[in-house]
Amino acid sequence: MIQITQGGVVVQPGAIEKLSADYRDTGVAIVPGFLSPPVLRALLKRLASGDFGLKKEPIVKGTTLLMPQSDPALISLHFMVNRPELFEIAARITGLQKPGNFTSRLHRTNPAPDLHLDWHDDGMDYRILGLNINLSTQPYTGGVLQVRNPERKIVAEVGQLPPGDAFFFRIGARWQHRLTPVETGERTVAVGWFRTQPDWSAVALAGFRTSMIVFEAGVQT
Repeated sequence: MIQITQGGVVVQPGAIEKLSADYRDTGVAIVPGFLSPPVLRALLKRLASGDFGLKKEPIVKGTTLLMPQSDPALISLHFMVNRPELFEIAARITGLQKPGNFTSRLHRTNPAPDLHLDWHDDGMDYRILGLNINLSTQPYTGGVLQVRNPERKIVAEVGQLPPGDAFFFRIGARWQHRLTPVETGERTVAVGWFRTQPDWSAVALAGFRTSMIVFEAGVQT
């Protein structure tokens, strides 16, 4: 288990080696319990008061519902994941260079027409590794993240995971992924990318720090 807690990142013995093998074989490494229960509860509480708006993707064929980048839930998420120790873990799992930062989006899909994402590779903006965190509290069907290798063979499929579970997914030459349409229910996730630059410490703003203090206070309640 690799888990983000109020105090940092907890790693169980053998977890990195198992995830590394999964990532090597399929391009996906599932991390059960990635968000500890107190952290997950605080994030879901913030998420409940957020607003999602329709967003047509500029490059990828498809549409999703996105939460604004200024939303406190997303700002808190950035501070949770932008931890040097997690960057080290990501590098050990994948064999990639140590990331400099993590950036994310909160998005939602439901059975409405055109809410899906076609095949794409995320190879832009210094991205080297993807991370998806399930924040859906109710069951849904469909909404499967599929990954295919450079030979265009689907090597991994991830449907609904328990809330707070996550998975890393590969970004690389000719590796692609897509999100199938949700058939019933509603899929809410944080999806983001570890990037080589800029360095997180150089871009963190005072307002982000204030938001994280508020978030940590909420975790304790």
